[in-house]
Amino acid sequence: MAHFVHIPAPKNPGDAGISELVLPAANGTCAIGVWGMPDDSTVAAENNFSFVAAEFRNQNQVRSFYLRGLKAGDKIAAFLPSGGQFTSWLPVKFVKGDKHATERAAGKLPRSKHKPNFILDPHGAEQRHPPVKESAWLDAVEANLAKIKANPLGAAVLGGIVRDITITPFISSEQNANSAVTFTPQQWNGAGAGDRADEVLLHELIHVLENNFGGYKDNPADGLQWDDSDFLTVTVSNMYSSLVGRPLRKDHQGFGRMPDGYRLMPSLFKTAQATNFTSVKNRLPAYSRIFAGSSAPWNPFK
Repeated sequence: MAHFVHIPAPKNPGDAGISELVLPAANGTCAIGVWGMPDDSTVAAENNFSFVAAEFRNQNQVRSFYLRGLKAGDKIAAFLPSGGQFTSWLPVKFVKGDKHATERAAGKLPRSKHKPNFILDPHGAEQRHPPVKESAWLDAVEANLAKIKANPLGAAVLGGIVRDITITPFISSEQNANSAVTFTPQQWNGAGAGDRADEVLLHELIHVLENNFGGYKDNPADGLQWDDSDFLTVTVSNMYSSLVGRPLRKDHQGFGRMPDGYRLMPSLFKTAQATNFTSVKNRLPAYSRIFAGSSAPWNPFK
């Protein structure tokens, strides 16, 4: 049966695996091997959306992975390309490089001064490539939350998120964020449409606001693509951006600019996306009214 092994791998890696993982390195990372693992399999952590596992070697039936973002109490496992679990869960007992383990265990991680139910966990920021100091990550997240709160539309979105959520760094070098919420402000420079750090964070918070709804439909007539879940995130972020004179994002495929017809006449956009606007109205009636009443220069909810 496939199992995890230490790196460097033992002489006979198929004989026995390891039962728990300890990360003694000061930077909180480690390498691990998986014996008997098929091509294109992956290593994933349970309920840790910032975790990154990068394969760097395949030798003698042992695939070696570099692990970043693990915390004590996490569990990892190998998964087949089909998504099926391929190994037992391997518990993470200790991570020396996790400076906030005690605070996290005691429920005393810092909370945002702009939104007290937002918990900020900087672990993993310094494991990125390039690394970001944890203090710099915290300061930048707070600065972007302040920017969102100062925008009337951003303040409305923040006001609708009343449960505790934890914001953690996005560790992968891929330019992305995740509605878990994982987000690294330093990754975004605002060179495109909708890709300034506050816009990206707002986008992910809108996912939280609508509980990661995934039933939006594309209209083949205009070619805009929402990937099932990103109609409202892009549309409301565009309204937010229009309040500060930023360009409007086309859809969820990159950060290209919205076609001039929709940019100049939001009513055309509303007509073309009528099915999606109806979905928002039915699921989030109060917010549909809030959006319609917004003073945003570009407002297809009116």
